[in-house]
Amino acid sequence: MKKFIASLSCLLFFSNYALAQVYLNLNNPNANYDLDRQACTNSAKDVVRESSHALINFAAAIVNGISGSVDIAKCMDSKGWVYASKEDEQKWKDAQKAVQDIEKVNDRLIKHAAALEELNNDPQYKFCSLNELRPFYLKSACKAQDISLSQLTDQSKATPAEKLSIDFLDKRAKEYLEKRALIFEKGPDKNSGPALARLDRETSKSASESRLNLYMGKITWGQYNQIRKTDWEKFDADFEKILAMPPSY
Repeated sequence: MKKFIASLSCLLFFSNYALAQVYLNLNNPNANYDLDRQACTNSAKDVVRESSHALINFAAAIVNGISGSVDIAKCMDSKGWVYASKEDEQKWKDAQKAVQDIEKVNDRLIKHAAALEELNNDPQYKFCSLNELRPFYLKSACKAQDISLSQLTDQSKATPAEKLSIDFLDKRAKEYLEKRALIFEKGPDKNSGPALARLDRETSKSASESRLNLYMGKITWGQYNQIRKTDWEKFDADFEKILAMPPSY
């Protein structure tokens, strides 16, 4: 009788230990534990032995429960479930959350890139091919880094026809940079996004001021082109510095 009670205590100890364990499905995070557990429970072998003695019945129930648990464990194992500690479960949940967070960031990055691509592919912002800007680009290169020496030393001032082109560029460029700044602000990177938006707005303000001076006849085309090229070089350097910042999602 003492041996039986000792064995029973041992069984109860391991039963309590088992309560601290959980099932994890490492292969299929979307697997439904309750459904699989119920299916395995239903298929577990029933080895209940009938007896008229109450104590024997109780012991048999313990033994049969362990036997059924073994069958359930085998069944759950075949479905990809593993028995693990609560600590391991938390680690697994943390890992799953990290994966989900990465997927969310990737989704936002894809949408962010798509928004920028859509803006840049908008025909009204294809500056180099717009007829309204031809007079402007006869005096200044489409891309600031391509401004030539002759354009840097041009002593002429804007003509009435060129002023119309300057005015058109000023409105369209400010509109484009503000739209791009809004896209950067809504982007997934909390560090580079706002910084790029600020850079776009600062660049827009500076470029607009130099265009105004050119329009008003305060500076020559050569002076304007020098300012434009210098501003571009600064913008490009600042842009690269921002992109080198550690991301924050």
